[in-house]
Amino acid sequence: MSRFVKILIALVLIAVIVGLIVLLLYGRRGGLPLQEAPLVVAPSTQVQAEVPQEAVPSIRASVPDAEAGQSSLPRETSLAALARSFVERYGSYSNQSDFENIEVLYPFMTDRMRAAAEASTAANRANRVPGSADSYTGITTKALAIKVRSQTVSAAQVQVSTQRIESNIKTSSPRVYYQDIILTFEYKGGEWKVDEAEWK
Repeated sequence: MSRFVKILIALVLIAVIVGLIVLLLYGRRGGLPLQEAPLVVAPSTQVQAEVPQEAVPSIRASVPDAEAGQSSLPRETSLAALARSFVERYGSYSNQSDFENIEVLYPFMTDRMRAAAEASTAANRANRVPGSADSYTGITTKALAIKVRSQTVSAAQVQVSTQRIESNIKTSSPRVYYQDIILTFEYKGGEWKVDEAEWK
């Protein structure tokens, strides 16, 4: 064998070994491991955290016993996480999803808000123009900042600043705009429930 062939075989073997090492280290998840930014909340401050869309967390939020002398930080953190998940689902919809974004949130609403949401959904379905779902229209909402405006043992008010992207089959580019929403929570049955959601 010539010296050139030996060098070429050695280079190919090295490349295969390096490729296998890279595949073993990073190939299991299809890339580098994702690291979520931690969700840190200080009383009455804004929160900036990115949450990967692939891993939508459960939005059930419970509160530790206030009389046990525990810090309010876990309560406020879980309230902020609930507000983020609720708003992103509540504010994202399409005319082809048949109000599913609202219906999946019923368990996280107080009875009063759920009744109002059910009535609104029924009215919107009744007033829907036949064939309107043929032409896609939708809004995607992403929570950008969360501020707990007030909180007691049984009630809280949270402001969520959002980015909303409205897509329409009739326009070539989506419309991007920013909108705040105020959520009013009640603590019922060991969980925070949304009692009111008001877009500003």
